[in-house]
Parts: sequence; C-alpha cells; structure tokens
Amino acid sequence: MNKNYEQLAQLVVQSDTIIIYRRDNPDENAYGSQLGLKEIIKTNFPEKNVYAAGENSEYLNPLGRMDRYDPALIPTSLAIVVDTPSSAWIDGDDWKECATVIKIDNHPEKEVYGQIDINDQSVSSCSELIANIALGLKWMLTPEASQCLLIGILEGTTNFLTSGLNKKTFTTLAKLVELSPNAHEILDRRVYASGEENKLKAYLVNHLKSTSLNTTWVFLPNRVLKRYNVEPNRASQFNWLLLDFATTEFCVLFVEYDDKKIRAQFSSKTRSVNMFAAKYGGWGTRHGAGAFLKNKKQAREILAILESETF
Repeated sequence: MNKNYEQLAQLVVQSDTIIIYRRDNPDENAYGSQLGLKEIIKTNFPEKNVYAAGENSEYLNPLGRMDRYDPALIPTSLAIVVDTPSSAWIDGDDWKECATVIKIDNHPEKEVYGQIDINDQSVSSCSELIANIALGLKWMLTPEASQCLLIGILEGTTNFLTSGLNKKTFTTLAKLVELSPNAHEILDRRVYASGEENKLKAYLVNHLKSTSLNTTWVFLPNRVLKRYNVEPNRASQFNWLLLDFATTEFCVLFVEYDDKKIRAQFSSKTRSVNMFAAKYGGWGTRHGAGAFLKNKKQAREILAILESETF
C-alpha cells in the first residue's frame, strides 16, 4: 500500500470537514477529479462534510456544480487540491487557511506545497490517479464517481489522441466502466458542443495554418468568440481538433481573452511540450500543456521557435 495513500485516508478519517479544490480555468479532468473525489469521500464517509470549491464554469455544469460553505469551517478543515501543479493556479485563496493541505496531481512537479504531496506521473490524468487511490484503499466507487472519473480520463488523454496513457490506464478504465455500466449516461454527461460551438469549430478548422512541416496553429480572436457566444475557457478545449487534423509534430491553439491576454494550448502526439510551456509561465503534462501570453508578439515568437525546434 502506498504510504501517502494511507496518510490521506487517515486524515480523511480524522477530519470532520473536507474541502476539495482544483485549478482555475478548469477542464473536464479538473472537474472530473474534483467531483469524483467528493462523491467517493461522501459515499465512504457519509458523516463528513465534503465540499467542492471554486467558481462554476457554465460549460462544465453537466458534470456538477461547485458548493458554498460556511467560512467558519475553513480553519479546521482538510484541504485536498487536485490537478493543480502550482498553488498560484488554485481557484480560490481560502485553502491557505485550512488546517492541513494535501496535493494530488499527475503533472511533472512544478511546486511542492501542502503537508502531503501525492504525485504520480505514470498516469494519464489526475482522474486516473484519483481512481487508483480509491481502488488501492478499497473505497467504494459509485456510478456517479466512476462517471466523473471516466470523463476526466477521456479529457486527460484528449480522447486517446495523445500517447500519455498505458496498459494501466485501460485496466483502470475497465474497472470504472464495470462500476458504471450505462455508457449512455456517460455520453450524456460529457460536454457536447452547442450549435454555436460547432460553428466556432468550423471556423477553427477553416483557419488552420501550418509553418512548413513542423507546426499547425490557429488564432481565435476574442471578437470571433463573441460572435459565436463561446467562453474563452471553453474554446481552449478545442485544441484536440488540431491533433485530429494535423500531420505536423506540434499543434498550438491561441485563444484571445477579453483583457487581450492570449492562452496558448500546446499539444503533440509524440513530442514533449510541457517544458516549453514552462518557459512562458505555464505547465502541463508531457503531451498537452498551456500558458498565458502577454501579447501577439509572444505568439509569433513561439511559432518561430517551434518551427526551428530551438528549445
């Protein structure tokens, strides 16, 4: 038994209130790991107060919503932070006031914070790691928890388009599918595109650009997002389309926010991109990473570096 898993279990048993945090600008993996863990703890320890912290993301509402809780509970609470390699990216600040902090993450270590740091880079996603922890501790997984984690794994592997998965991933997936046998429910809860989002996807595909044979990229201006009424955080999740269509080594989706910041989403089926994203203050897994850029000049710089592979 993993010693950190046992320490996690002991702290959950000892705590009356557990608050589960995740990163800001979330995706289905962040939501899936957070809400999956919340359901697991509530099921196995029904006497506990368990909350999911953070701002709601409208496009992720099919997975569930965040909770509100009494601030007076925070100083005696156990904080569990999932899918967040840097404390600066945690959605909310009150985790700092909690009695104990546990970090659970699968990204290459960017920052060690909290009293316990559970990091496993051999898994495809934080959702897979949460599933492995629960299975290792022999905690009961309900269909609700299994579905959240399954959806998170699908997001974390970009629907199996990247190579950040292995035999263990499929073993875990098989166990989760067995615990959640209704595939239609899983499909219904995945975030599917609205009519306007599909129009934005068409725009994205029609504006694909390549720099020689090395990089495929698209820039989504904020005015285009407003035209189709799509949130920037939601649009940034469409980077998988580039992987689907591209034959180049690298793919980059640039998304412009209201404040003119630009989110760059890097992906590759075969090459490492997370350390490159780190140069711009970002992070991620080996085959998928992101960073916020100051301006379009940095975007042009990135394309030039990727083309020349001088990193």
